[in-house]
Amino acid sequence: KSRLAYTVKQSLIAFLPGLGELIAGWMISRTVPMLDIKPWILIAYPMLLTSRGNVAGILSGNLSTLLNIGIVKPSLRKNTHVFYALISGTIFLTIITGLVGGLLTLLSFFMFYPLSILDFYEILGVYLSTAIFSSFLTIPVTALVGISSFRFGLDPDIVVYPIMSTLTDIVISISYFFMINLIIGLLNVIEGLLMLSIFLLLSFLFVFRFFKSDVFIRLVKESCLIVVILILVASLSGNILSTLRSEIIKNPAILIVFPALTCTAGDIGSVIGSMMTTKLVIGFLKPGFNIVIKMLPEILGTEIVGAMLFMIYGLIGSVTEYMGVIETLRNILVTLSSNIICFPIILLISLVTAILTFRRGWNPDNFVIPIEATLADLITTISLVLACMILL
Repeated sequence: KSRLAYTVKQSLIAFLPGLGELIAGWMISRTVPMLDIKPWILIAYPMLLTSRGNVAGILSGNLSTLLNIGIVKPSLRKNTHVFYALISGTIFLTIITGLVGGLLTLLSFFMFYPLSILDFYEILGVYLSTAIFSSFLTIPVTALVGISSFRFGLDPDIVVYPIMSTLTDIVISISYFFMINLIIGLLNVIEGLLMLSIFLLLSFLFVFRFFKSDVFIRLVKESCLIVVILILVASLSGNILSTLRSEIIKNPAILIVFPALTCTAGDIGSVIGSMMTTKLVIGFLKPGFNIVIKMLPEILGTEIVGAMLFMIYGLIGSVTEYMGVIETLRNILVTLSSNIICFPIILLISLVTAILTFRRGWNPDNFVIPIEATLADLITTISLVLACMILL
């Protein structure tokens, strides 16, 4: 009972910032009038959320584990070499995911629409600029949240990623909206390329300081391939979400709640997976599927909070759009149905990934959260589409 209450309490602290995802959804819903002119905006958005979330998950997962075992100090200044090499590797992964995600958006767009040189510049420029610019803000904040939670006696495994996934999505959405208007509307091509070049230069200046570090090499070696593969999976989310374009125009609440649903679904699995990887590393648990039984209070605690928030998202999204009682109840049912469908699948993926990677001697923090978060986005997107088709 105490473990359940403890998990509910800390999950509530960690998940409540997920309400901020509604800000991200509202911000991106302002681009709905542009979807007919720039249909790639909807295709790229889930990929940006997923790829940035993967990198943030790798950083927060490693940081929480390293804080717990004492390799990283709870301080931003005069920290260990491992800490700064971890930050450097995270920046490098951001560049890689930005390039791959931009190219995948181009490919997805080209499959359905004619592609011009201007489209090539706009898509790749907006995507890569958004990824890098947002990382300049989210990486130091992730470190600060992890260190602060550790100092105040909170569990970084529970607190760091959920809080940062929300902040990351908000920053991504604001940055995406800003870059769309900046690159498409305000800057000419030369000015846009100059801005992107500055972003890349600043990133590589930090990367080059630590790229020979064993920590950097291992992080990139273990994570680079998996994040690229997961971006390929995330591209499905973008294309699937784009099938709801007509429904989104009629019911913008769908797009408003979308980041909140995917974020919270990922948070549920990431909290469970992160707690489990830490317990595996320090020897409290042995790899095996009986972990589900041993961690049942933690699993139930995270899902109770997650299901409650799914319903709240549906309510707030509907109220924001001034919908009637029937439409509001229907949207709440849609969001709750998505949670019920997603939870057991996400839980299974998180557990299996953690066990298999730990048994192979890989760092589970570099695999569990990115895999779980990406598949959570895809599964939640599919669940949302199915629920909308049936209930709306």
